[in-house]
This record gives sequence, C-alpha cells and structure tokens, in this order.
Amino acid sequence: MNAFADTYRIEKQRLDVTLTLVGGEVMHGRIFVPSPLLGHAGEADPAVLFNDGETFFPLERENGEVLLMNKSRVVEVSGLALGEEAETLRASAPMSLLQITLAGGITHFGSMRLEVRANRPRLLDYLNDCAERFLSLYTDQGVRLVNRALIECVRPLDSHGPSRSVSLRAHV
Repeated sequence: MNAFADTYRIEKQRLDVTLTLVGGEVMHGRIFVPSPLLGHAGEADPAVLFNDGETFFPLERENGEVLLMNKSRVVEVSGLALGEEAETLRASAPMSLLQITLAGGITHFGSMRLEVRANRPRLLDYLNDCAERFLSLYTDQGVRLVNRALIECVRPLDSHGPSRSVSLRAHV
C-alpha cells in the first residue's frame, strides 16, 4: 500500500465477541471496531459498529474464515467488557433496572442508560424514541448489545417505568 492510501486507512481493533442469532445459533469470533480518534482517550466502542447505517459486518471466525453477517439477524452481542469510560458514563446518566426478553426467549436482568428528553422521561419513551438499532444492557456478565427490533418484552424493575410489563411486540 502506498503512502497516499495509508493516509485514508481507518485503523480498527479486533474484539472477541459472541453473537446469538435469530435461529438460536451462537457464534464466536472477532469484529473489527474503529479505534478511538487520534488525540482522544478511550476504548473502541462496538456499539458504533452495530449502530452505523451498514446492514452487514465482517465476523472473523476462530479458524480465520470471515463471514459477512446481517445485523438484523443478530439478537444480541455478548462478551463485551465494561470499560472505564462506560463505567463513568453509567455513573453520570439516569439508569433503569429491567428484565428484558429477546426473540427466542432469551431473558436478561440488567440496567440501561436512558437518554431521555425532559418532556418524555419514561423508559417507554426512550424505547420508542431511540434511533439506535442496538441498545447497551449492563449485566453482571458484562455489556450486551441487544437488537431493539428483536426485543419482545421489557419489565421495568425500578421507578423509571410502569410497574407492569411493557410489550414491544408491535413495531419497535
């Protein structure tokens, strides 16, 4: 590669992840995540990859094979550590404790950072207004990115939402 092409090359980090697919298959591999910008402290954020406008992403399998995966078929991404930057962000933003059920009956307990507007502060508002394809769920096993379109049901477990289950089965 020549120096001119190197100028436009985007550095990426490989992160080990586990994907759960709509059909129930679990796949282990590495994703390629953009490195933090030069001059900016921080860690690579896999949510950037899963929330960009692209439909497919490469997954490098343990044997070196690269598969092009469709994001809409990924129920969740796990195996992500909770970095220092994410912990600081969690401490500074409103969080909601919840139980979440995904396609295929996968259930997790965790917390979700709520980016809410003053006139729409509820968990329901956040879930309906959020533009991101994958939401970060903070669990005891680390961070999980969950596909918002494949959430079947959310049960709020704290005062940030109604006490009964909020069904998201229709048009997430």
